[in-house]
Amino acid sequence: MDRLEKLMQSIPSDLDGVLITSSVNRQYYTGLCSSAGILLATREQCYFLIDFRYIEVAKNTIKNCQVMLLEGDGREQLHRIVEKHQLKKIGIESSYLSVEDSLVYQQLLAPAELSLDNRVTEVITRQRMIKSADEVRAIQVCQDLTDDTFQHILSYIQPGQTEREIALEMESFICASRERRRFLFPLLWFQAKTLRCPMEYPVTKRWRRAISSPWISAAPSMATARI
Repeated sequence: MDRLEKLMQSIPSDLDGVLITSSVNRQYYTGLCSSAGILLATREQCYFLIDFRYIEVAKNTIKNCQVMLLEGDGREQLHRIVEKHQLKKIGIESSYLSVEDSLVYQQLLAPAELSLDNRVTEVITRQRMIKSADEVRAIQVCQDLTDDTFQHILSYIQPGQTEREIALEMESFICASRERRRFLFPLLWFQAKTLRCPMEYPVTKRWRRAISSPWISAAPSMATARI
C-alpha cells in the first residue's frame, strides 16, 4: 500500500475528501518537487492538478493518482470532481493553509465545505512518523553522506579560502556521490566562533585558520520531504 492509499483509507469518517496544498506534503504523497499544485484525495480516487511547467514530469512520476493540467484557477475542474464524488465536506492542512487561502479554496470547491480543524494534519503527521524500510535507508544515506562530506572537507580547508569556495567543494563532493540523483539539497552553514543564524548561507568571508572548521549540515530538504 502506497502513501496515497494510506491517506485515502485514513480520511475521517465525517469527511469526504482531503485537500493538500503545501509543498512538503505534496512531495511526500506524489514524489514530485514543485512550487505549485493541488492534491485532492477522496475515498475513491486522488487528483493532482498542476500547471504546464510540471505536467509532463508529473504524469511520468506520480502513480495511483489522476494527473490533470491545471486550467486557470482550477475552479471548473475542482467543481467536476466535487460533483462526481458528491463531496460535501473536505479536510485541510490546518498547519499550512492560511485563512486567506482557505477562503479562496472554499470558493473553488463550492458547494463542498472546508472543515477548518486539525484532524487532517494529525492524520498526515501520524502517517509520516512511521517510516518504511526505504525511508529509513534514505535517512541513513543522508547521515553517511554528511559524515563523508565533513571528513573530506577537513583535508581541503586552508587559510585564505572563502566560505563560498569551501561550499563549492562540498557540493562538488556531494554531487559526485552515488546518491547524487536522489539527494539534492542546500548546505546550511554555521561556525562555532561566530554562531551566525543556523540557516546562514556561505559568503565571501575568508578563513584565517584551517582548524576553524565549519559545522556542516547536509540535512536534505528534498529527502526530508519524501520521508
